[in-house]
Amino acid sequence: MSVQKDAKWWDGHARSYAKKPVSDEAGYQRTLKRVTGFLKPTDRVLELGCGSGSTALNLAPAAQTYLATDISPTMIQIANDKIAASPAPNLSFRVASAETLAAEDARFHTVLGFNYLHLDGYTGYESAKPCAERGIVQRITTSRKLKEAGFEVLENELHGTAGADPRPFIVARKL
Repeated sequence: MSVQKDAKWWDGHARSYAKKPVSDEAGYQRTLKRVTGFLKPTDRVLELGCGSGSTALNLAPAAQTYLATDISPTMIQIANDKIAASPAPNLSFRVASAETLAAEDARFHTVLGFNYLHLDGYTGYESAKPCAERGIVQRITTSRKLKEAGFEVLENELHGTAGADPRPFIVARKL
């Protein structure tokens, strides 16, 4: 699929997606805790594929600045509605992809992707690499593609606590 087709699909599903509860709340909380442990108060953080912004709202207080992006304008509108209800001065939402930010020469200490890069395929890893000064924290199904894209895998854990979703958690550093 193209970015435009993906964005259109997500625009059509954004409202129903945003209403769904997290399927494994305990696993999600474990992931949030681990990611927060990697972030520093001086970090510039980029989140790719932020969806409706819930994870960004949880993690932004741990960083100096936090830019959460998604290709879906509707998802970003939902995220902006959430931030209007619960202001976070260091958090901003923007319609963008990894490719857009790489073309702008954007740089961040940490790039986060939750349920993102496995949808975007190999190009997502390649596009995210120039943006990451230090590394990527990612929830994906395999670390092989990160290695192929020039990252060193530092951590590889499973955070799932229920059901068939193992909630892979991978931390990688740009080589």
